[in-house]
Parts: sequence; structure tokens; C-alpha cells
Amino acid sequence: MKRFAFMLFLLAIPVCLPGRAAAVCAEGSNWKATWNDSLSQTTYTLEAPCKAYIGIPFNVTATVTDATYPNSDVGGIWKIADNGATIAGGTGFNWITLAAGQWQRVITQTYSGAPIDHTIEFTFTDFGEGPGGHSFAGSTIGAITVDPLPPDADGDGIFDFDDNCPLTANNNQADVDADGTGDACDEGDTDGDGLTDRQEWVFGTDPGVADQDLDAQDDGTDSNPFDSGVTGAIPTPLNVDVEFVRQVYRDFLNREADQGGLNYWVGELAVGRMTRAAMVEQYLLSAEFGEKFTPVARLYFACFNRIPDYSGLMYWVNEYTAGNQTLFNIAG
Repeated sequence: MKRFAFMLFLLAIPVCLPGRAAAVCAEGSNWKATWNDSLSQTTYTLEAPCKAYIGIPFNVTATVTDATYPNSDVGGIWKIADNGATIAGGTGFNWITLAAGQWQRVITQTYSGAPIDHTIEFTFTDFGEGPGGHSFAGSTIGAITVDPLPPDADGDGIFDFDDNCPLTANNNQADVDADGTGDACDEGDTDGDGLTDRQEWVFGTDPGVADQDLDAQDDGTDSNPFDSGVTGAIPTPLNVDVEFVRQVYRDFLNREADQGGLNYWVGELAVGRMTRAAMVEQYLLSAEFGEKFTPVARLYFACFNRIPDYSGLMYWVNEYTAGNQTLFNIAG
């Protein structure tokens, strides 16, 4: 029916009246541009992400719906273009034929090379309805911002927008309670054993099993949750590499670990390229340690002829690095 109306219109008025609908885009979401015919029967939409990344596939989706003519040729002469280059349609006279009220095309795009912003456009000719027709042209258009690889703050190989713990490296993305927060940063206690899921991830116990070694004692109070026949100290964070590295940063550099450094040293310990003793030696020889601790330690030897005590050393190092005291004042 819509095809017949279109042919009548071509005979009567051989021109098209252009129209355009622009997309509105919120950061971190998809944009959707919509165009409706003048009787609000046929709706044309184009959807794509607000932001794309080099090397990461994404979809561009064009959809046409019409409840009045659910199985008709509602439009034609369509194409989808990306920065002017046709990526779908555009071959001669092509129809938009609905089935059960909908027509849809999904095109997967992957950008390469230098990141430049893109404009996606869905152009078409709407056929109108009945004798005389209406709105015999239209287009929908939207923009995509293209960036290099997306951020991965914790360096675990999972991009932040997909990472269930974006600030804690956890490339297995384990999430025992399926709440969207990974075990590595989940402060809930799924199995009710007295340890948070994050603590269990650090210790290596199963956050979904309250009694790891089946000795009738929950892991949170078990002296050794891995062996029912062995006793020992209740697990502490220093038993695992990630917490050990964090503590080394605090003790030897007087600061929290940066994520890159934390990931590096944990990785070195995990694969056996570095022992804990060798790691500590590296920190003692580091320029950062020398700049912060060596001047104050030398004052202890020069003024008191002794090794500095820990509490005194940390106090004066804090004063010195914060700029509250000069070495001359400390010596006095």
C-alpha cells in the first residue's frame, strides 16, 4: 500500500523535501536519533555509542517501525554512512520492507589508525501514506567521539568500563555473589564466615564457602582455613603478595603504592622473578628512598652515633618531606 502511494507521488511532484534529526548523547551511553513521518506512523531511528575506541568493535543500529503498515514497503533508497563512506545500503533503489512491524540493520564497526571523531548518518526516503503522500524524505544523524584504547586504571587488562573492580587488578573478574562488584573489592561477606569477599580474595580462600577445610570452623576464626589438621596464625594480609607490596611502600617510601608499581611488583613476585628480600633490597637502593630517608638517617649517625629508631625516623622523615623542618633544624 505504501509502495503504491509512493509511485503516485513521484508522478505528481518530482521533488523531495529534506528533513534531519540529530542525536543527543550523554557521556558513557549510546545516542539515538529519531525521525517520524508527519502522521507519526513510521519511525526511523539510528543508534550508536557516544564514544568508541581504537580496535574495539561497536554496533551501529538502524531501525524502522510502523504499527499501521506492519508488513509493507514503508520506505527505500536508504543507506548508512560513516564520515561519508557507505557502510550499509546505498545500492540502487532498495526497499525498507517491514516484517511484523519492524525492519533493522546492525553494522559492526571497528576503527583503526589515529583517533578522529566520526559522523554516522542514516538517510532514506519515507513513502508516506495514501493518495498524495507526505514527508517523502528524511535522515537521522549522530556523532561518535573516538579515543585511543579506553582507560585501564588498575592495569589488569580489563578496560574500566567492563571492570567490576576498576581500581584493583583482578583479571579473572570473579564475582561470587554476582552483584556486579568483583570479589577483589567487595566488602560484603557472601558466605557469612566473618571475612569480607575482598579479604577472602586477598587470602586465597573461597568467598562462597564459609569453611574452606571442612573442619567445622568458619574461615574468619580458623587458625588455618586451608588445612583442618594444621594450626597456626590466623591469616593476615602480609601472607599475600599484594598486601606485602603495599606495606613495603608504606615502610620504605612513606606513601601508598601507585597502581602501576603495585601491579609490577606483585607480578614479579607471583612469577618468581623476584623474592621478597630482593624486592626490599631494591627499595633500599632506590632514589626515592635515598631522597627521603638517607639524609635523616645520616643525621642520627652524625649526632647520636646510632641507628635511628623506627618511630623517630618516621617522625622526622614526615617532617622533612612535608617541608615542616629542614635538615639543619632537625640536627639542632
